[in-house]
Amino acid sequence: RDRFLMSHLQESIHLADAATQILYNRVLVQLGLCAFRVGLIKECHAALQEIFTTGRVKELLAQGVSKVSPYNTVTAEQEKLDRQRQLPFHMHINLELLECVYLVASMLLEVPNMAYAGSDPELRKKVISRPFRRMLDYTDRLVFTGPPENTRDHVMQACKALQNGEWKTCIELIKSIKIWKLIPDQDKVLARLAQHIQEEGLRTYLFNFASHYDSLSLSHLAETFELSESTVRSLVSRMIWNDELAATLDPIHNVIVFQRMELNRVQQLSLSLSDRANAMLEQNEWLLD
Repeated sequence: RDRFLMSHLQESIHLADAATQILYNRVLVQLGLCAFRVGLIKECHAALQEIFTTGRVKELLAQGVSKVSPYNTVTAEQEKLDRQRQLPFHMHINLELLECVYLVASMLLEVPNMAYAGSDPELRKKVISRPFRRMLDYTDRLVFTGPPENTRDHVMQACKALQNGEWKTCIELIKSIKIWKLIPDQDKVLARLAQHIQEEGLRTYLFNFASHYDSLSLSHLAETFELSESTVRSLVSRMIWNDELAATLDPIHNVIVFQRMELNRVQQLSLSLSDRANAMLEQNEWLLD
């Protein structure tokens, strides 16, 4: 990873030939898988995001060609070259495992992010993983959801469980995915993943239900999420430091004291009026230009 960053290759890779770009993509994906195995979820997501956003994972890794569509302007010569670049099967990176890792990393980042955004229209615009959000929206629109059949179903149902605070169900669903057997040190990786799910479950719970409490015991949170008190204190401190939680820690009584930030009706209307005035000002300036 360090050599990769020191080379500054990412800045000029778009100018390289196709074979070098394929090799670059494969290294990037392997770095993402390595980051996942050692528990670096953000780094893993950052490495895989670029590849998965395009929706052409097979092509970018030289493990298949895109389906022919009426809008496809690829010539026969180009298609022949694409096929020649394909890697032999024994060198393929398992795409199902890759998608599973990407979706789980996206879930661990997106669920607390969505809980933090709540109903705030500005915060809701911040999307970490668009492919994951699209899948989640599709799952939400389904009238009937049966037991999970494939990797995506498992991750989507695990995501729903985590949103509802059912972290144990979430861990069970993630561990029941069969594709994990391809990962070295499977038990260690899954144990680390379970710890991440517990921590993100705690953060999601605080984002969702902080408004219902005046204070909350750290020992109660530690017991509920089966984490050590020091871990809970560390997580809560980080949330307060990052301005994600309006609260203070009371070390004497070992509780989190929440600060009420609710606006009254007049304040809400004043903010709404100022937003409209700003919008009108911008529109007038645009018309004047």
